[in-house]
Amino acid sequence: MLIKIPDQYIIHTSGDPIQMLFEVTYPDFLQNISSHEYLRSRAILTPTNIVVDETNIQLLEKIPGTLFTYLSQDSIDNAGDDDNDFRSTFPFEYLNSINMPCIPKHELKLKVGVVVMLMRNLNQIMGLCNGTRMIVRSCRKNSIECEILCGSHVGNKHIIPRIEMIPSDINWSLNSNIFSFQFRYVMP
Repeated sequence: MLIKIPDQYIIHTSGDPIQMLFEVTYPDFLQNISSHEYLRSRAILTPTNIVVDETNIQLLEKIPGTLFTYLSQDSIDNAGDDDNDFRSTFPFEYLNSINMPCIPKHELKLKVGVVVMLMRNLNQIMGLCNGTRMIVRSCRKNSIECEILCGSHVGNKHIIPRIEMIPSDINWSLNSNIFSFQFRYVMP
């Protein structure tokens, strides 16, 4: 079955497609960056995490402010008695290069004002659910303060700490102490 996309929804460009998509989705971005309604009503969805990463890099450059980089603290559970042999088999560089859909990447780059999406349920009663869109308000050493952007808890602020995330779909358990959100939508 073929699906024809109407021309009004197709962006034609001979230049950078991510730049063009950003300009169409976020016109007058710098004048509206502090408007919750402006940010709430727009999103760029991508088909793969690779495209998410490429788009996020470009979009982070457009947002004014200091770039904060958070790195995971990776280890392997049940390494056994001979920890040195296990570490040589699974060095930190290898652990940090693993890119699985169920856990965030090793490196998380944020700026104050960036919109992020929570990746797991932390407290559903307070609106901290998987998929909650939030604006980063403050970047601290071991936590990030965010404000809920959509839903019935809009405007509520929460501090998101580092959270241990253990993937359940692999034979060996990778234990990552990381921030529990990453960009799933690509948005400023």
